[in-house]
Amino acid sequence: MITFRVMGAALLGVFFAAVTGNAHSATLTVLHAFRGFPAGDGANPLAAPVMYGKGDLFGTASAGGTRGCGIVYRLHKTRSGAWKETILYVFMCGN
Repeated sequence: MITFRVMGAALLGVFFAAVTGNAHSATLTVLHAFRGFPAGDGANPLAAPVMYGKGDLFGTASAGGTRGCGIVYRLHKTRSGAWKETILYVFMCGN
């Protein structure tokens, strides 16, 4: 549980890092930064996203979204090379 909380804090502004070169000269690239509630975007990701298909990234955030209760998102690379977020599901608050 502690591992996920520390990872979540580290991933708050960074979804995924591209690593190039050897471990001593790694370069990190921000692919997307959460804006959080009430902007409708996610906030507080607790785990790294999962890569699926043609390189799309899928993940969850425990807060944010239009209701403030979290989202399921997809990140995909556009033709220009930028990463775009698509919100797939907004969680309902409560039970």
